[in-house]
Amino acid sequence: MRATVADGFLVPPLQHDDHVLAATFDATGERVVTASSDKTARIWDARTGEPIGKKLQHDGRVYAATFDATGERVVTASNDKTARIWDARTCEPIGKPLQHDGWVLAATFDAKGERVVTASFDGTARIWDARTGEPIGKPLHHDGEVRAATFDATGERVVTASDDKTARIWDARTGEPIGKKLQHDGQVYAATFDAKGERVVTASEDKTAQIWDARTGEPIGKKLQHDGRVYAATFDAKGERVVTASSDKTARIWDARTGAPIGKKLQHDGPVRAATFDATGGRVVTASSDKTATIASSVRDCSRCTVPIR
Repeated sequence: MRATVADGFLVPPLQHDDHVLAATFDATGERVVTASSDKTARIWDARTGEPIGKKLQHDGRVYAATFDATGERVVTASNDKTARIWDARTCEPIGKPLQHDGWVLAATFDAKGERVVTASFDGTARIWDARTGEPIGKPLHHDGEVRAATFDATGERVVTASDDKTARIWDARTGEPIGKKLQHDGQVYAATFDAKGERVVTASEDKTAQIWDARTGEPIGKKLQHDGRVYAATFDAKGERVVTASSDKTARIWDARTGAPIGKKLQHDGPVRAATFDATGGRVVTASSDKTATIASSVRDCSRCTVPIR
């Protein structure tokens, strides 16, 4: 049954033709960009649910899509072995594709928008000049496919997540690893810093997310436990909460200090592939294999305040 505003949703469904694999807000919270197995990314008005501009088209599944800090550009990652930078106003590609030798599963800008870091099935993460599309420095190598890569707020470090069951922190200038490996009992699907760069949160096939001290590499607090693989985990802007996304068809919000769950589960009809806060921490956007994304309040009962994005 097609959900409508009359059913209690904030806006009409935002339609993709296949699984939605990622969804993130821009810095203002006014727009969302989604990535889908239908080979497109799309930009949406987060208030009205209307699409903005034309589809961002790849030749394969689009696994990730994120804005730069200004909201003027989007970077996408695809199994066509490329990442692409796009003008968020015209939806035209900017510069040449960022080329890997395997599927590209993640791509994000640094805080200044000067560089992009990508993660690939070719076993590497790479840093690129966002203006020229040229690689910067040497590849960051894992012993398995690299599923995620993000900068810290200063742009001085990168954290990566890999099928080799580890996350690693790297010096973004030299390409050298910093500290010891962050070890899980299964593939690591995601890894991100908090805003201060003091902690990292990881998400794993072993059904847990874990918070780590970014300086010592030691785990902080108890594991955040799901009933299925955890595909994504990110902090809110203040570092007080973490949101996770799981194959158990739920996203969950957690107290980053105590590890206790906050509120009830955000439920989908299929595995939840991604979940992130907006800049205020007041909303969460989720992306699911049920072909929808939802926008939900993160601070109150969300049962009647989700925005389906199909």
